[in-house]
This record gives sequence, C-alpha cells and structure tokens, in this order.
Amino acid sequence: MVMQPDTVVFDIGGVLLDWDPRHMYRKIFDGRDADMEWFLANVCTSEWNILQDAGRPWDEATDLLIAAHPSHEAAGLKWLPGP
Repeated sequence: MVMQPDTVVFDIGGVLLDWDPRHMYRKIFDGRDADMEWFLANVCTSEWNILQDAGRPWDEATDLLIAAHPSHEAAGLKWLPGP
C-alpha cells in the first residue's frame, strides 16, 4: 500500500531560498550597516514578519509600520518586499 500525503507544508524563506532581509536592505541603506541593523531590530522586526507568514494582509502590515514609524518611510518602509 502506498501512502498518500494529506498535508503539505510550504515555506520558501530560509528553507528553499537563502532569505535574509539584509540582502535587500544593504542596497537601500547604502553601506550604513548600523542604521540597517537598528531598522531591522526596531522597525521591520522578525516578529512583525511572522504575522505576514500567518496570513496578515501585506497592505495592512505596511500601513501599521508606517503609522508607527512615519520618519522611517523614506528610509525603507516603502521598499518592504511584498508578496
């Protein structure tokens, strides 16, 4: 008897591809690594990103960040990678 899978778990970032937001943000922050690290630790955090993985709409997520951190919109929020 051949078993047929009944569940598929699909995760690209960090599983099939080398996902690290620093790859993109290094270009945006143009060599200002300390600013980039602060941004990733305090604005565009892993915890925030996990909620998108859980299904939060992308527009809602970016709107929340821009409302909470309006001074950072030009520094990177408008460049957040979307789905």
